[in-house]
Amino acid sequence: MSELELLKNRSAELIRGDETVETNTFKDIHYQAYMTEYDGGYYFDHSLHLFGISTKDSFNDIYKINELISKEYKPIINEDLGCFGQDIFGNLFAFRNSGKVVFLNIETAEIEEIASDFKDWLEVFLCDVNYFTGVELIKDLNEVEAEELARGYRLCPKVPFVMGGSYQKENLYLKFSDKNINYNASIARQLVGLKDGQKVELKIIDKDD
Repeated sequence: MSELELLKNRSAELIRGDETVETNTFKDIHYQAYMTEYDGGYYFDHSLHLFGISTKDSFNDIYKINELISKEYKPIINEDLGCFGQDIFGNLFAFRNSGKVVFLNIETAEIEEIASDFKDWLEVFLCDVNYFTGVELIKDLNEVEAEELARGYRLCPKVPFVMGGSYQKENLYLKFSDKNINYNASIARQLVGLKDGQKVELKIIDKDD
């Protein structure tokens, strides 16, 4: 996936039927050009998922995904975000209303500003693909597991990373995207407002997939 392939020199509205995104979060012309040409997709062995527009698969529909994220995270991050993609763990790439791109850690709800716009995000992203996708973990998955990443699943830790859980295969399992967001948001809500080093007893609620 080259920069040339992603950044076509034309813009378009992000539209599904008669529904148009009116907020500033998706007004980036380079992002609109990408959506017009590709409408999202999976890259780097499915470790990076850029959301599309789909009436069939909710896990690939940018509208449904953002509705869920807003429901789960708006009460604790107090900011409007337009999420456009996720890494292998479900951590999110999103636009702020300013147009800047941030990385949202879904386990802690921490937000890191990483780029000034979509084009800048691509340049930053391509400088450290493994960090921003977790693609190296693909080698630890079998063929069936790897393909599930393209069917709405992400890798979720059995022991949360914030509790010292490792990034090794033995601590990871496949979890459907919606449930992965629900699960991690439940952890984030318990952590918000805590000071560094403050002890907390997390209640891990993990409903069956």
